[in-house]
Amino acid sequence: MSIEQLELILSDTYQMDVSFPAIFGHRKEFMQSSYSIWSVNELLEYVSSELYPKNNASIAEIEEIVGCFKCMMSKYYHMRQDTQLMFSIAINLADNVLDILRAME
Repeated sequence: MSIEQLELILSDTYQMDVSFPAIFGHRKEFMQSSYSIWSVNELLEYVSSELYPKNNASIAEIEEIVGCFKCMMSKYYHMRQDTQLMFSIAINLADNVLDILRAME
């Protein structure tokens, strides 16, 4: 699977349907939407940097990288209480991506 294929899967699954509510009165929903997009971009960047200089890998290799990303986000989650929402969204994303990758095997 190439980075471009992973990007298309994540974009289709997680970014295309994200809606941004009005900031006033819906702060938590707005933050969740923003952090969802942030976590997809962070995951793609992490996978790309781990695979560099290659631009493709087996699904098992990508699963391993996503698992490492999840562990890293879990560590960050426990560092500061005021950033837990951001990192919990990234952890959930990693779990969901791992489910998708396992289904593709």
